[in-house]
Amino acid sequence: MNRTLIEKTRCFLIQANLSTEFWGYAFLQAAYVYNRIPHSALKDSSSPFEAYYGKKPHLETIHVFGSLCFAHHPKEVRDNKLSNTSEAGIYLGNAASGGILVYDLEKQKPMIARTVHVQDGEFLPPDEAKRLGISRDESFQFGSMKYTCQMKRIVKMRPLSRLLKAKVL
Repeated sequence: MNRTLIEKTRCFLIQANLSTEFWGYAFLQAAYVYNRIPHSALKDSSSPFEAYYGKKPHLETIHVFGSLCFAHHPKEVRDNKLSNTSEAGIYLGNAASGGILVYDLEKQKPMIARTVHVQDGEFLPPDEAKRLGISRDESFQFGSMKYTCQMKRIVKMRPLSRLLKAKVL
């Protein structure tokens, strides 16, 4: 199960183009999703959540990790009538306290919000993420293979040693 969660975590970070600084939030979201999907090892292919609590999970609480979102500011914390009613952020998952974890783009720190509108599948543009210092590196090494991130897809590149051998032979 550890490998499964790590692979989901890696996919979440790559898809959202976020740095490894957010790996903890991605891991928590991976576990949250994993516990709410059916497993063939359980009776009637139910989810671990259903097996533990005896009721079906609310799947409408699951959103795409790293998506743009807007956290609502209650009237009590606004300065005046013309202040912003919401703040732009990045969806990081569900908090244990029942709120939603949001990375506040203005303050550049995580916060917990109660009312959040998530735009599933819409991510921060790569140049904006770079400007804020939260973007993923352009390429990374995994074993002997080198991978390059290009917007929403990953391109697998051949190792240099294979390319040299191919030219020599």
